[in-house]
Amino acid sequence: MTTDSHANETQRTRNKRGLIVLIALAVLTVVEFFVAIWFEGVLQLTLLGVSAVLKALLIAHYFMHWRQVLDHIPDIAAGDADVVED
Repeated sequence: MTTDSHANETQRTRNKRGLIVLIALAVLTVVEFFVAIWFEGVLQLTLLGVSAVLKALLIAHYFMHWRQVLDHIPDIAAGDADVVED
């Protein structure tokens, strides 16, 4: 019973984190919209660039599991990682 409770809590935590990432991406998109309307020139490009980088980092970290990849870089460099080749 404890395992089920723990598994449910883990799933709830994942769902909550996913919702936070989704909201953050939506907020950044709205910010980009207003930056595109209100600003011009270098400032506009800079703000849009920063927003794009933040969105890319959020997507890479959450949806592409970069944290797990980064944890295995030493194994890959040492040749100890199990790599599946086609």
